[in-house]
Amino acid sequence: MAGVSPEEFKNTDQHERLLRELENSGNVISDEVFEYWSQNKELEVQLKVLPPEVGATAPFDEGPILQVRVFNRRHRASVPFDDRSRGFVWFFSFLAYFNELEAAGTTDLILLLDEPGLSLHGRAQGDLLRLIDERLAPKHQVLYTTHSPFMVDPDNIQRVRTVIDMERGGAKVSSEIFKADEDT
Repeated sequence: MAGVSPEEFKNTDQHERLLRELENSGNVISDEVFEYWSQNKELEVQLKVLPPEVGATAPFDEGPILQVRVFNRRHRASVPFDDRSRGFVWFFSFLAYFNELEAAGTTDLILLLDEPGLSLHGRAQGDLLRLIDERLAPKHQVLYTTHSPFMVDPDNIQRVRTVIDMERGGAKVSSEIFKADEDT
């Protein structure tokens, strides 16, 4: 996103330009992620370039190292991206991957998501539904499995299909959502 290569961070006289490019990229990422992630609007994504740590294992023994950090404006502190919740990391990574597909010009996708809300809080699952409806579904077909009631949009119940594991003959998929047993 920043349009710079790792080599540009080595022995350069362009530090100010590179810093601005990273800050701009962090702002773009923050705007996009937090357009959909409503759990904490006090967060922002920061991109930092670090030298390698002494004694680090590969690949962190060679620099420069790009670190993604999440800054919390309320607490005025940041943590490495990997220290955020599994749900946030999944949501962020999914959105980044989808953006990469879009940037590559990939069209007519069928997105098959198995339990996409599994590590997300109930409100975050609502955020994911909004992301699916606003960003994914207008251009691509999206199918997902869930056991979570938060992943069922009550305004679009006609989209829901149940799956019943039949004793003989495999699984039965049905739009009759009220004709199901306790294992459906």
